[in-house]
Amino acid sequence: MESNLLNDIGYLINIRRNEVEVLTSLYGIDKIKGEIKVLEVGCGNTFSSAFLPKTRLLVCSDLPEPDIIHNKSNLAQVKKNSDSLGLENLKFIGCTALELPFKNETFDVVFSQYVLEHIKCQDKAIEEFKRVLKPGGLIISLVPNFIERFYEFPRYYLYLLKRLNSTLTRLFRAHTNNSLRPENDTLQERKVKLANFFEYYPHFPFIEPHGEYKNAVQEFIRHLPFNWTKLFKRHGMVIIDVFSTNYLPWNFLDVISYRLTDFLYQKSKYFTLKVGKLKVIKYLGYSLCVITSKRSKSI
Repeated sequence: MESNLLNDIGYLINIRRNEVEVLTSLYGIDKIKGEIKVLEVGCGNTFSSAFLPKTRLLVCSDLPEPDIIHNKSNLAQVKKNSDSLGLENLKFIGCTALELPFKNETFDVVFSQYVLEHIKCQDKAIEEFKRVLKPGGLIISLVPNFIERFYEFPRYYLYLLKRLNSTLTRLFRAHTNNSLRPENDTLQERKVKLANFFEYYPHFPFIEPHGEYKNAVQEFIRHLPFNWTKLFKRHGMVIIDVFSTNYLPWNFLDVISYRLTDFLYQKSKYFTLKVGKLKVIKYLGYSLCVITSKRSKSI
């Protein structure tokens, strides 16, 4: 089980690397002069900003303790991943995005990938990002695009089918071993199991919101590109570029296999780079990249 998890994390790292390479190709990260000091907020199971070019120092942060809702990994595991890749100049800090333990104007780039949707007080988080950012520095945020909600339908039901298959397999093995036969469950035990299911999936048969939202409809609206840019503009950030990536939404297959998802991303990278430069579908990708800059004090 642990070996499979580590293999999945390895493929997840490859997927994240691919996304960052696409991002930097579409934006042209070489516009940043000199070596940069980067803060990644919410590195989760792995990290992505390590694959940004020209990085002199990278600080990865996430919640200090594992959390079943917001952070299913922990920094110790993330550090182990970085050691296995031989990455240097990395530091790991346990903290919340709402209280970053850094001095004002410390970083050239603040990077986050699929983090903001999990933060209830997004305005406070943006203020913290801005506080630790140097004048003229960049906030690079990869966030879910509204298109992602359409692809979440097959992903959600694939996941439920996978869970159902796992449960049926376990019950079958118990049955053949003459232990814990399902027909021996009391009515009360069945009610508890059903209650537990609806506790985890309160919106069933509709898809669950992936983040700090009341429902999938609210999430769809909040993830419209102009709502993401409005969030940054409220805090005086200058919009440098906005575009989407992942036009072929292989993400929904990760419930089956990270290996398969990684393979498909690699095979379709050239297509993604070509399509990503077409303005006509600029906002029709699975993920949205919002790049903003902090005004210099002279402005």
